[in-house]
Amino acid sequence: MQALRAPLLALSLGALSSPSAAAPPRAGAAAPLPSPRITLEITPGEADAPWSLRVKNEGEVPLRLVADPRLLRLTITPPKTELSPRKKPEKPFVCALPEDARPTNDIVGARVLGPGKSFSQRFDVRFFCFGAAAEAALARGGQVVATYGFVSNARKITGPYAVGPIDGLEPALASMKAIEARPLTLPPHAAGAPVPAPAPSSTPPTASPAPSSATSPTPTSVTSPAPPSTATPPPATSPAPSSEAAQEGALPPPQLVLTSTPTVDVAEASGAMVPVSLRNASSRPVTLFFRPSTLGFDATSPSGGQARCSLAIAPPAIRELFSTVPPRGAIGDALALDQLCPGGFFAERGIYTLRAHLDTRRVPADPRLGAFQGDVLAGAPTLVRVRTGRAPSLEALKPSFD
Repeated sequence: MQALRAPLLALSLGALSSPSAAAPPRAGAAAPLPSPRITLEITPGEADAPWSLRVKNEGEVPLRLVADPRLLRLTITPPKTELSPRKKPEKPFVCALPEDARPTNDIVGARVLGPGKSFSQRFDVRFFCFGAAAEAALARGGQVVATYGFVSNARKITGPYAVGPIDGLEPALASMKAIEARPLTLPPHAAGAPVPAPAPSSTPPTASPAPSSATSPTPTSVTSPAPPSTATPPPATSPAPSSEAAQEGALPPPQLVLTSTPTVDVAEASGAMVPVSLRNASSRPVTLFFRPSTLGFDATSPSGGQARCSLAIAPPAIRELFSTVPPRGAIGDALALDQLCPGGFFAERGIYTLRAHLDTRRVPADPRLGAFQGDVLAGAPTLVRVRTGRAPSLEALKPSFD
């Protein structure tokens, strides 16, 4: 009886593992659709020029494309170096906009991209790679892989899609969440990346003395746009007072250093604050009027528009409002952007460059105080990323379809 059971068991196992006994394909199951033939190309800018992206339809049928550069992501892998066995390689750095600044659907911005046609867009790479860590990743170079589209962490791929077919056109194609470009090598201090400013002089900037009565302060104004630059300008320095000037009996102006926070990242400029501080690098105390009415910014918008941002009110000469900064001491304040700059100046999304200035020349002089009257300009600017708003109006940054 035991011998009879063994052949029957072997026969049963053989039937279960036999290919001929496998379950037939489910009736009506469709074969996977082919992916669209579409490519993504990223080109770093030369010198301090913006970068560019290009999405091209390499196929023979029109495609549906969400034409919005905010879908871009850059993954930067640091260059390989001779590392010790104990040191782990650096992780890739991802440059991408936060979720509140990225498109959330594939309806807004959707366009038809015909066969052989392309969508091109120039952009400021700092808008995606923002902050000290991102700037360092760009500066050291490495391999960059660009991805254009929507991110999905779900196992089942669902919409929204960056690329899709046009309903009713043959052949039928699959939809794509994202397009990935071929890797490119970014050299150290790559073109288009913020270049680190040269080391400042050991002599701190010297404040400008008060002008003559015929000189009037610059009012708050906006000038016409100019092409934006992604390079960080070097800090401004002034020469030390000459020995000839000291021998004439007049004291040189105090050495004051004005600084502002390097970066500010906000969804919108309304309510945004920029910390500003003034350091007295002199060997004697300095009394001055350090208030929002004497502070401001020289601002540049993503489209290159320029504005002198300051309060249009005359500072009152009230003794209690003056401050005395001790030798090697500092004083600080925080300035509200929407209160200083002209209305609508921060309506564009992108990178704004702000250079802080202190101008006490409008403060009525009081001989009893001996307060400083002059103009101090910050050496390094503050970069403000405004994540939402309308697209930059500069013609060079507008999208093109060809």
